[in-house]
Amino acid sequence: MKDQLLFTQLRSYKKKFFLHELTRGLLTFVGFLLVGYLVTVGLEYLGHFPTWLRAILFFSFLGFVVYTLVRWIAIPAYHLIYLDRNLSDEKAAVMVGKAYPDIADKLLNTVQLYRQADQQQDALLTASLQQKSAFLSRFRFPDAVDMRDNLQLLKYIVPLTLLLGLLYLIIPQLFSEGTTRLVHYKQEFLPQAPFQFQLLNADQTAFRNEDFTVRLQMTGEALPEQVFLMSDNRRYKLEKTSANEYEYTFRNVQRDLNFSFVAAGFSSSSYHVPMIFRPEITSFDAELIYPSYLKRSAETLSNTGNFTIPAGTRVNWVFRAAHVDSLVFQFEGESKAEATQMSPALFSYSRTLLESADYEIQLRNEYSSNRDRLAYRAEVVPDQFPSITLEKQADTTLFSYLGLMGQVTDDYGLTGLYLVYRVLDTQKPDQETKYQRLNIGLRSDQASQNYFYSWALDALKLQPGQALEYYVQVFDNDGINGPKSSKTPVQKFQVPQKEAIQEQLANQAQATEQDIQQILSQTRQLNREWKETRERLASKKNLTYQDQKMMEDLMKRQQELKEQIAQMQEQYQSLQQQKDRFSNESPEVQEKAEQLENLLSELQNDETQKMLEELQRMLQERMDPQELQKMMQQMEKKDRNLENELDRALELYKRLKLDEQIEETIAKVDEMQKEQENLADQEKSQKADPKKNKDSAKEGESKDQKGEQQTGDKDQQNKESQQNDQRAGDQNKQDPPQQGNQNDKQSPEESPKSQEQLSQEQEQLNKEFEQLKEDFEKMNKLNEQLERPKDMSEAESQRQDASQEMQKALQQLKQNQSQKGQQSQKNAAQKMQQLSQQLSEMKMSMAQQQAMENMDDLRMILENLVNLSFDQEQLMKDFRSMRQSDPRFIELAQQQLKLREDARIVEDSLQALAKRVFQIQSFVTREVSAMNDHMDSSIDALRRRRPAESMSNQQYAMTSMNNLALMLSDALKQMQQQMASMMSGQQMIQSQSQPMPGLGEMQQQLNQQMQDLMRSGKDGRVLSEQLAKLALQQEQLRRALQKVAQQNAAQEMQQGEKGMGGQMLKEIQREMEKTEEDLVNKRLSSELLERQKRMTTRLLEAEKAMKEQELDPNRESKTAKSRNPSNSPNFEEYLKLRRQQVEILKSVNPTLSPFYKEETNRYFSNIP
Repeated sequence: MKDQLLFTQLRSYKKKFFLHELTRGLLTFVGFLLVGYLVTVGLEYLGHFPTWLRAILFFSFLGFVVYTLVRWIAIPAYHLIYLDRNLSDEKAAVMVGKAYPDIADKLLNTVQLYRQADQQQDALLTASLQQKSAFLSRFRFPDAVDMRDNLQLLKYIVPLTLLLGLLYLIIPQLFSEGTTRLVHYKQEFLPQAPFQFQLLNADQTAFRNEDFTVRLQMTGEALPEQVFLMSDNRRYKLEKTSANEYEYTFRNVQRDLNFSFVAAGFSSSSYHVPMIFRPEITSFDAELIYPSYLKRSAETLSNTGNFTIPAGTRVNWVFRAAHVDSLVFQFEGESKAEATQMSPALFSYSRTLLESADYEIQLRNEYSSNRDRLAYRAEVVPDQFPSITLEKQADTTLFSYLGLMGQVTDDYGLTGLYLVYRVLDTQKPDQETKYQRLNIGLRSDQASQNYFYSWALDALKLQPGQALEYYVQVFDNDGINGPKSSKTPVQKFQVPQKEAIQEQLANQAQATEQDIQQILSQTRQLNREWKETRERLASKKNLTYQDQKMMEDLMKRQQELKEQIAQMQEQYQSLQQQKDRFSNESPEVQEKAEQLENLLSELQNDETQKMLEELQRMLQERMDPQELQKMMQQMEKKDRNLENELDRALELYKRLKLDEQIEETIAKVDEMQKEQENLADQEKSQKADPKKNKDSAKEGESKDQKGEQQTGDKDQQNKESQQNDQRAGDQNKQDPPQQGNQNDKQSPEESPKSQEQLSQEQEQLNKEFEQLKEDFEKMNKLNEQLERPKDMSEAESQRQDASQEMQKALQQLKQNQSQKGQQSQKNAAQKMQQLSQQLSEMKMSMAQQQAMENMDDLRMILENLVNLSFDQEQLMKDFRSMRQSDPRFIELAQQQLKLREDARIVEDSLQALAKRVFQIQSFVTREVSAMNDHMDSSIDALRRRRPAESMSNQQYAMTSMNNLALMLSDALKQMQQQMASMMSGQQMIQSQSQPMPGLGEMQQQLNQQMQDLMRSGKDGRVLSEQLAKLALQQEQLRRALQKVAQQNAAQEMQQGEKGMGGQMLKEIQREMEKTEEDLVNKRLSSELLERQKRMTTRLLEAEKAMKEQELDPNRESKTAKSRNPSNSPNFEEYLKLRRQQVEILKSVNPTLSPFYKEETNRYFSNIP
């Protein structure tokens, strides 16, 4: 049992006790809360801690609040709610007993006893407990807890509260800012500064791989001097752009940006800039598909938007892109064209370009478009017109070729190169001729190349006074617009008039003669100086410096002489080529000219050069003067031979000039004779109807004036057409113009001329004939320059007679005596014909007479040379069979001296003959010199009593004699053949019925000589000499017959006839060959004589048959003579240089771009 009052009081005590504790805890919690708040807020306010430290403070403060809340409020409140669980009655009795000492133990014992009483149910105990309870009831247990004890805590709380209030009044931001920063511990709070950070970037996004510029503006009362950017724990200084603005650039952004600003110890809040992707092209290709006619394979350009391509090229673009939603092409002046999207990252576009254009590529995605403007240019090169240059090397000597060269260039290729030409006659300016075309040819696989064309003009047969008009045209391979062409300006190649050519030939001939004379004079002087120098060194053992210089000077002059001779040879060769081209010389004159040319070409040989080199070597090695003298003596002999050859060449050249002058004069007389006959015929027709002639003359004059006007108009039109053609030549796509006669109607027959016109023409002809006087003077002058002049007085009298008749005709025409004038004109024509015949006969007679004399002299020389050879052979045999001590030694030596004198006579005779005979080769003169040298050496050996050495030289001398005999024999044969031709020509002039004169009679005379030789009974040496002469004569007749047979065959071929005469003449020639063989082998027999009679009979029959055919003497076959024109050295050098350029151009890489190809072509075209 319990005492309800006692336990009620204990319960009230416990309740008040825990209430006291709760109150105390609440006050303590408030105190700690205020202190903790003040400390935490104060620390944050003063420290401006970073977010992580603020987080620690914030959560520490929260932890402290929770701890104090639990410790001082939650636990006491729990105890208050659950009183008995946290404070038992016994503890409460103890606590009350402490408050009331009087009942300290009693109350505890009573509570304990109540617990026992509840277990034991003892009445005594119960009464005792009641007694004690009554005693204890006098005390109020709740009063043991004094609530006023908690007021002691107010002395802490009240000041703290007052402090907080005071701080709030003084520093309100301490609580507002500190609390805000603590509560928002994740947020960055800057310390309050006297300035503010203001980010100016409106778009706070950065693009990958691009720069991002941070723009900052500072505002406030005081601005810092420097501002820094903090990013990734690194500080970067901002660049000041103005008074209060700053910039910093993040280069090549690869990720999101996080940064803040710091200035003067103050920091800004953190900023975050996200990174986004801009549309971009990672790579692209442009496939170029060229037009098919270029024959170029497709080409792919990588990452190249600017390119140069030919017109008509198809371009296929393929783009590899990233973060691109659309790709658009924008060509200048056109609407946009969207590319085809083949995959999310692949786009394509195709277009055929015909002209240049600027284009732009535009990219776009959900964020933006491309940052940089992707602008390119497609440079389209149209197929240009081909270009052509022309350089020419004209043959101004023979006018037989044109060297055309130049360069043709196109951007892509060429298809044709043509030479377009026509021949114009300056004598007929109104006559129009059509253009013709020659294909020069070129390589179609080369766009730039040089062309060379040596144009042989022989086929055009250009005559004096004609002109060749030409140009070169080139075509390209344009497959878009068709082949285009360009051409060079029209060129003109003019052949001079006949008079100008003749004057030029005369001047060159005179210059050549002067050159020969000058070289001859220099050779004589040089020969004398060689001799003087040799004699000067004869007594010297050593060479002085002066002697050496003198010899070097002589060698230098010898070399210069050689060069002059070479130049003279070229000049003479050029002169002969011009004569062959423009002069109609006879075969005899041409043959003489060729022989003279051969003679001049043999003036110098390599032996002279070797001797000069040997002399130079000996001088450098300081050889013995005696050795030098021997070499100088040989050089002296060479110059002496050269002097003789030059003297001979000069005389032969004078004779050749005379022959040419005679033929030229004959040709002029013949031409004037024809003109005179034409004038006489016109005078006769004019006399038939004088009234009609007067009218027709007036009409002709009016037509002439009209024709001149039309010609002038036509010339003006031609000039304009040429100018237009020049301007439009590059656009010409057709073949060269085919210009022809626009007027297809035949021009009316030329009307008879008036009396006045005939008089004027007669007067002009008289003036031309008077100019022949100069030609006759030239002939007389050339004749007088010869060593043996001819009589030409008769031809001069014939010229004067013809001149008088022409003057008479002119006077009669002027006096209107038509009939007498016509008769005088006919008489003048007849006089001219007689003059021509007189000149021809004189020329032929002079040639025959000279040939006969030359043949006689050559026979005599040949006979003396043979006798000299036999005597030298006999003398050599005598020396061989004789001892050195034989008394006959001196007698034989004197015979050798006599033979040397005989050889000198032969030499003088041969040199005199060589100046008149072209057939004698220059080798003959050198062989004579060798013969004399060996004979002199033989005599010198005999003086020194050296018979063996003398016989050796005698053997060499005899060899030279035999060689001379053989060469002179050949020359005699040629002279005999020429003589037979001249005799045949003379007979043909005198009588047209004798084409093969005298051969039968000459053969009869030869047969008679054979019969006389058989009857004479001669033998041995005499018989051999006679047989050799007969064989030579038989050979000469055979060659003459052979030449006549050739002429006969040529005439039959020209006339289309076919006779039996040719076969008969061949059989006669074979029989003559058998006779020659028998005579050489000394076979004189009756069979030989019988064959000779039979051959003579057939020869006479052949002559008779040819007479019956009445051959035309003018039908003469003339062998074509071709001289290959050699290009000039400059032209050859140019061709060589250009060919080297072509080889270089061939090595150029064909895959070069058009720009570099053009630069390469420009470079090579500028090479000089």
